[in-house]
Amino acid sequence: MRVRAAPRPGGGLLVVGDVVTDIVARHRTPLASGTDTAAAIQAVPGGAGANVACWAAYRGCPDVRLLGRVGADSAAWHEAALTRAGVRSRLVVDPEAPTGTVICLVDVGAGAERTFLTDSGASLRLSPADWSPALLDGVAWLHLSGYLFFAEPSRAAAGDALAAARARGVPVSVDPASVGFLGE
Repeated sequence: MRVRAAPRPGGGLLVVGDVVTDIVARHRTPLASGTDTAAAIQAVPGGAGANVACWAAYRGCPDVRLLGRVGADSAAWHEAALTRAGVRSRLVVDPEAPTGTVICLVDVGAGAERTFLTDSGASLRLSPADWSPALLDGVAWLHLSGYLFFAEPSRAAAGDALAAARARGVPVSVDPASVGFLGE
């Protein structure tokens, strides 16, 4: 039997994870190789970590925070979107890498099956230097995006966050993320 820890009353949720730009292409017919396929295409703020933070705020969590790494190309856009969603973000701007981009192909005719083309960009460059145990002040729960574990230095940053949470007795959850990346 597995016992679930409950968040401590009055504390916030800290999400450490990816912030990316999603390019969502919804198509009604199968992809036509070597030519055009009609689609409705939209750019939206996304990323597994950012999405969890936004959903937690939407569902009524009163104090949601997010630590992530983005490129200068869209940092302000992502920060504004997170703020509108009720998330207090700490976005580290990477001086070299752009914000990650995911192209999401949604086959509307096949039960909304989704296929992703992923360029993680700055998100997997989150490093231990971006982390501070002070980020846990007032936090009752830490959530880690599984994408952080797929590369260094983000794996090290996630490890530091996990160790700091354990030292403080803060419960931790991890989203395992992508089946494809987990398989590798």
